[in-house]
Amino acid sequence: MITNYTLQDNVVLVGDIHGDYNYIFPKFNKATNTDFILLGDCGIGFSETKDEKLLKLIEYYTKQLSKRNNRLFLIRGNHDDPKYFILPLSKEYSNENWIFLQDFALLFYKDKKIRVIGGAVSVDRRMRETYKTYWYGEELNEFPELDYIKDTDILLTHTCNHSWIDIFLPDPMPKWLKLSFQIDKKLTSDTEKENHICTCLLKHYRPEKWYCGHYHISTKTTVVNYELYHENPKILSETKLQVLNINEMQTLEI
Repeated sequence: MITNYTLQDNVVLVGDIHGDYNYIFPKFNKATNTDFILLGDCGIGFSETKDEKLLKLIEYYTKQLSKRNNRLFLIRGNHDDPKYFILPLSKEYSNENWIFLQDFALLFYKDKKIRVIGGAVSVDRRMRETYKTYWYGEELNEFPELDYIKDTDILLTHTCNHSWIDIFLPDPMPKWLKLSFQIDKKLTSDTEKENHICTCLLKHYRPEKWYCGHYHISTKTTVVNYELYHENPKILSETKLQVLNINEMQTLEI
């Protein structure tokens, strides 16, 4: 069963932190009565953030959160161990102030419904060690309930269709990334599948806004959802997309 939550009036979205809680928490501690939402790549499951060490980390930072009536919600990124974001561990490691969000959870914010979907493909996976710095099941999940769930105003994901933001990405492609696509024979098809899933999400939910991290850039754009009608494009919806950079913080506005 997926647990849903009602958010406080103050909500702040945060880009990839890659486990650097010592850096980000002094910023959190300037706020009160605030919900912070990490948009993936929280750094969960690495040597210093797993099992007993993770429990101690959560206990330490929960004291800071609860003292100010703040909460921290974590969305699964590709650089997070997926097991902490599904039952039973998502419940076991969560408390009132530190919450691991399951994919497809709903967050209720004022009169808006926010859908959470984690995961992405690691384009650097060839350089990572399985079950230590890379985990199977990291990718964006397909959506079994997509047929009947459409009540979403805002999407929070870790990734998005990279073709929507290609003009903002480094050109030419970095050498290490180009080499990854040459060596990892499945990488092209896996990223194409991710793009397809993101497009399906756009067409199905038609969100007003979409926030993600993953790409280590800060940018905004508008994504147009359309279909061809007698060979002419017919606009169905427009979504304001914002990509957050590493450690970037953005107040959620509706």
